[in-house]
Amino acid sequence: MFLFQREHVRFEDLLDYLKANPTNYSELDANGNQGLYYSRLIGQLLAGQDIVLGDKDRATGNLTFDLPPSFDKDSLINAIRESKSAIGIYTSGTTGGPRIHFHPVSNLIRTVKTGKGFEGAIWASAYNPSHMAFVQVFFQALLNGNLLISLYGLSPAETKAAFEKQIITNLSGTPSFYRLLDLKFAATSVQTITMGGERMDSGLSEKIKVVFPMAKLRNIYASTEAGTLLNAEGEYFSIKPELENWVKVEDNQLLVHKTLLSRELAQEKEWFETGDVVDFHEDGSSFRILGRRSDIVNVGGEKVSLPDVENRALSLTGVSDARAFAIKNSLLGNLIGIDLVLKEGKEKDEIEWGQKMSAIMPEFMTPRIINFVEELELTRTLKKKR
Repeated sequence: MFLFQREHVRFEDLLDYLKANPTNYSELDANGNQGLYYSRLIGQLLAGQDIVLGDKDRATGNLTFDLPPSFDKDSLINAIRESKSAIGIYTSGTTGGPRIHFHPVSNLIRTVKTGKGFEGAIWASAYNPSHMAFVQVFFQALLNGNLLISLYGLSPAETKAAFEKQIITNLSGTPSFYRLLDLKFAATSVQTITMGGERMDSGLSEKIKVVFPMAKLRNIYASTEAGTLLNAEGEYFSIKPELENWVKVEDNQLLVHKTLLSRELAQEKEWFETGDVVDFHEDGSSFRILGRRSDIVNVGGEKVSLPDVENRALSLTGVSDARAFAIKNSLLGNLIGIDLVLKEGKEKDEIEWGQKMSAIMPEFMTPRIINFVEELELTRTLKKKR
């Protein structure tokens, strides 16, 4: 059974709908009827047709596929595994306009795990249904015949209600989603937490342990260009043996071989520069993602990671969220500014917070301008908009 926001859709209902409505939609509306959205998506995959996950519903004709009466849940799962479709997914547009990338279904399901350990699992995702991260959760739930709950677009009260039922076992979202999640109780049913799309921080990990005391935390590195690549239990990743020929680090930047890339990039040069800068652990083999190359700025000859500034600010008691930014300066090249979201009751005193940050940051990293804001602007994928 699937639960798409407020709509319950059983596998049997999906199959009945598909048999009765063989309609081709080349682009699906992730903001519309969620049950209909996924029914049409599955229909495209069964028919072996390419599809774009977008913002508008554009009908382009009829499919010609027959589902026999004996076609059941297992038949559906097997057909999805063998689908020759490619799914077009837009980039998030965090630092620029979105671009589209097509991936064969076989690439999108290469990291999906199935088996008895997933029987009865209930997945919940706060990711935008038209973006890579949600697509990965969608296939994980679908190929295990699990319940899927979409939290995207729900109000805080509706999101809280979903956790109050204590049925969710697996939860996925961006670090920004978890920071905004304001639960006053422990969601003890959640067994696994995955997060990706932004750099995680130790302070957020501690919050998650309180709200989800039974959950194991997994940090995911994925991109629209390559799908899911790396995972770790903490902030530091390592390249698994099976990926050693396809993922590497050069000049502190993560590179991916064209074998793992979308159709568009697979036709270009052999190694794709992700733009993500890494910092190696003292063990020399594991590394953390510092941020996008565009997030590393020069301040008086020192390289400053904007996400690192944010994570240090978030370690201060009373800071709910933070977004650092660069300010052009003729003398130093750049200065650092920061938007702070304070917890209720905290004084918005620029001098006081400036002193607090200077106590935990080197001088070149300390923000020179502080803006107090009620909330940070997020992209459609619930990541901080740069």
